[in-house]
Amino acid sequence: MPPLTRRRLLAATGGTLAIGGVLGSSGSVAADRSESSAEPGDDWSSRRGSPGNNAYFPNRSGPETPVAVAWEYDAGGPIAVQEGAVYLTTDGAIHALDATDGSVGWRSEDVGASGTPAVADGSVYVGGDALVALDAEDGTVRWERELDGDDVAPPNVASGTIVTCVGATVSAFDTDGEEQWAFEAEEELLRASETAVADGAVFACSASHVFARELEDGSERWTNERPEDAERFVLHDPIVAVDGFVAVAFDDGEGPYADDVVLYDTTTGEEGERYGGATPATIGEDRVYTNPTYDAAGYDRETGETVWEPDQDIKHAQQPVVGADRVYAGINALEEMSGGDGEHGLYAFDSAGDVAWSVTPDDVLELNATLVEGTVYGWDTDRLLAVRSEADLGEREDDEDDETGEADDEDDETSGDGEADDEEENTETESEETDGDEPTSTDDDAEDGGDEEQDDGETGADDTAEGANGADGDDEAVPGFTTGAGVAGGVLGLEWLRRRANGDGETFADPD
Repeated sequence: MPPLTRRRLLAATGGTLAIGGVLGSSGSVAADRSESSAEPGDDWSSRRGSPGNNAYFPNRSGPETPVAVAWEYDAGGPIAVQEGAVYLTTDGAIHALDATDGSVGWRSEDVGASGTPAVADGSVYVGGDALVALDAEDGTVRWERELDGDDVAPPNVASGTIVTCVGATVSAFDTDGEEQWAFEAEEELLRASETAVADGAVFACSASHVFARELEDGSERWTNERPEDAERFVLHDPIVAVDGFVAVAFDDGEGPYADDVVLYDTTTGEEGERYGGATPATIGEDRVYTNPTYDAAGYDRETGETVWEPDQDIKHAQQPVVGADRVYAGINALEEMSGGDGEHGLYAFDSAGDVAWSVTPDDVLELNATLVEGTVYGWDTDRLLAVRSEADLGEREDDEDDETGEADDEDDETSGDGEADDEEENTETESEETDGDEPTSTDDDAEDGGDEEQDDGETGADDTAEGANGADGDDEAVPGFTTGAGVAGGVLGLEWLRRRANGDGETFADPD
């Protein structure tokens, strides 16, 4: 039978596949699919944030304006975020950072890692030279599997199964590293990127075919060829799967970029809807967001009309990430010399396409966006930064001031001669040492919540600064995140980090 038209497909599906909490009805579809392997959790567990590679989070909000860079780390690469930790792939290793302040929890040895890590059930899984499982607490290698072929694609994790692709083979492992099944595409290389998981199936793609295999045992669900008018599937971005559909980009051979994205039914493999774009991008409830050649756009699922475009001069946009009320994307903007007036950086757009906020470092072209509740991370190959609401940062500093002040009060009460200490401080005739107080602790320090000149060894602030800025210091792995470095030191150094990240403490408010 001929491919379904847009209206025929919507009639068959009830028009429920689309995008956008900003964007439309939010709760019903997510609630119905709470048990789905494609549904994201509260974190960003793998590439694009979910096993289906679909960066759609209708119940997740980013920071409110004005925003500020909370911390910056001087190493870059793809990340996963899980239970308060950020796992970064860089230079063949994994770095685990405290999400609160960017301090280093541990750095793994060079395991030949590349691509986005996947985090689940206390382990960090990564591809590259081999498929490697690291302990999420301390970075030690739990197991390693060398696979025949080229680089191991970044793994995907769903329902306790680790799935990866190398060469023409898709392989599945349990959490102990034992192979469960393998599927080989005859005489074809599968795309050397992430698989997608949804509706209990693993999806992979070659230049000419889409493959669906059962997640449980690898048996064939279906295999389908590219559309008749397509020369090949485009393999430079991951396929995207949600419950009901898997999306793959293709081109007709007449240009260097993909022409359209085609949807296949996850159960039957039947070819369905198409929409314009060079990447599968993001699929939600009411809209589909994609990157047509250079730009970004949102399409209405019922009419197919373009209903959303960013109000920004764009040279190139990264794949959009959609939250409850914002669309986030890294933008390589057209600058004045190219006929535009934009700035490169990380952007948040509202449902009308207007800029809600932007972070535009001087030396960046465009950043990839990662969304967790209250925070948007931006990363490229050189840096990682965390963007949060300035109000949240201020509340955190106030809380730390209170905690530090209470600690000093307790020291004064237990010193046995607190009145004498106060008298000595007021007259400034004695040394800075006080009975019962730490040598570097003063009332001013408590009021300020820490100072960049404060003794690093006593507060742990220097460890936080080094960790959050990638300083070349002690590279030994730190087992987990200690209270001193991850909480007290991190918060005491937070204002210092913000000033460093922004250059002069600049905040980023709504545009005029």
